[in-house]
Amino acid sequence: MRTWTPHRLVVLVLVAVILTSVGVWWATRDALPDRLIIATAHETGLYHKLAGAIEERYEARTGKDLELRATRGSWENVDLLDAGEVDLAILQGTALEEVGRTNVAVLAALHPEVVHVVVRSNSAAGDVLDLPGSAVSIGEPGSGMRESAGVLLRHYRIRNEELARNEAPFEELATDPTLEGAIVTTGLDNPGLCRLLDSGEFRLLPLGDAAAIALSRPTFEVFEIPRGFYDERPALPPQPVTTVATTAVLVARLD
Repeated sequence: MRTWTPHRLVVLVLVAVILTSVGVWWATRDALPDRLIIATAHETGLYHKLAGAIEERYEARTGKDLELRATRGSWENVDLLDAGEVDLAILQGTALEEVGRTNVAVLAALHPEVVHVVVRSNSAAGDVLDLPGSAVSIGEPGSGMRESAGVLLRHYRIRNEELARNEAPFEELATDPTLEGAIVTTGLDNPGLCRLLDSGEFRLLPLGDAAAIALSRPTFEVFEIPRGFYDERPALPPQPVTTVATTAVLVARLD
């Protein structure tokens, strides 16, 4: 008859624990699916460019696929997350208020999203209050850019309808002289915005009420675009521009 000494029992318990741990590890070692989908924004925009860099690193590290889904922007991305059509998304900080109703988690803050009020160099506008009656882009419906522009306009009690052509992409400023300006909320290195400002045909309006706007919305903060950030010869902007900024975030569905 086998004698079960305390030493033998301890060994058996340890073996059982090890086997259980190995089993759990084996069952969960590769929880990532073969393919994930990340919602971005327009293919020419900064979100899509950033997601491309994430895709490259993710696929190299995991050997799995990350598919980029071009969208109209943050609010469409929230709806896609809600519907379970995408796994990850890049959102503008203003959309975080909508994230509260979805089954998502914020993974990381990515970069500042700065409000740029862009007008042509020969424009008579010296303030946001001068924009009504002009053709000014504020972004497509469903985009975070349009929502953040809406926050700004509501502060100044300007209705969207007072801005003609307000759904036009801001990039059309480069080719359509009838479009007089744009309210563009994006990263400082957005390629389309940089090309516009590098042309020397546009300038930026400061927000005199930046501090008040930031206090009214928790996802905004006061931000200063430094003198000469976009060009130095001549300096653009020629002096620091006070504005507001939110943050771009990477989010994922909890499942």
